[in-house]
Amino acid sequence: MSLDRRRFLAAGAGAASALTAGCTGRLTRCLPFADSGMPHDAAIAVTSVGSVPYGAPLLDLADLPDRERDLLRTAIDDGVVRACMRDETDRTGAFSDVADRVGVETYLADGQDRYGLWVRITDQVFASTGDPPAGDASPCC
Repeated sequence: MSLDRRRFLAAGAGAASALTAGCTGRLTRCLPFADSGMPHDAAIAVTSVGSVPYGAPLLDLADLPDRERDLLRTAIDDGVVRACMRDETDRTGAFSDVADRVGVETYLADGQDRYGLWVRITDQVFASTGDPPAGDASPCC
């Protein structure tokens, strides 16, 4: 039996309809693979380093506003801090503010301690002097 173009297209439309049956609202709620594929999460990880290269940008924890300092303090204490950027909270605002302050080669200073930073929001890495966090836990679930 030959499969002409019209039958092929009709079969495809029927299959697509069957996949979306029962969906209401945004298509991506039912079909996450139909989403843009972009991550919606953010992560900041810190890695203790012995020294910082000469002339490397240094972000001093003591000079930051409270919400950024609290966010980075959590990252220091826990090794990583994550947030879902779909949510508009004080925490996601702090993520954006930290990302605006750092460059790819920025390190973090906390008193005499020095840390490498890894800052990522969605699919963009803003700082990469530290190691990325282990695992792929997403706070957007």
